[in-house]
Amino acid sequence: KVPCESVASLMKRFNHKRIDLLKMDIEGAEFEVIDSIIESGIFISQIAVEYHNAVLKGISRRKTINSLIKLWSHGYRIINKGG
Repeated sequence: KVPCESVASLMKRFNHKRIDLLKMDIEGAEFEVIDSIIESGIFISQIAVEYHNAVLKGISRRKTINSLIKLWSHGYRIINKGG
């Protein structure tokens, strides 16, 4: 366990009104962060995320697909998929 803070609370603390680019490589925590961003109504211009499905125990391909569908339904589009 590590201490953490939501994107919304960080934006409030540092008085940020918008985020142009959010890059995430957070070893399986990307799902919760994406859920939190969407639930808080924050719109980020671009999100670069490294998904860890089938790499870390307990993270299925289905979980990643569901996260991508959630992002798609909130207006995000995939512009690049790494190999």
